[in-house]
Amino acid sequence: MIAPSPSPSMDDAVTVLRAHASITNRTIRAFANAISARELEVSALQSRAPH
Repeated sequence: MIAPSPSPSMDDAVTVLRAHASITNRTIRAFANAISARELEVSALQSRAPH
């Protein structure tokens, strides 16, 4: 059990910031995955192209 902080509104702000940060991290990770998948696709196409 966490001791109650003197300022409940501060706790709310921290909770909101944490939630926002985790959503942001997930979004960034999703973009990074999409980008690397696309890069793999592009390099596969390039390796198949006649030189």
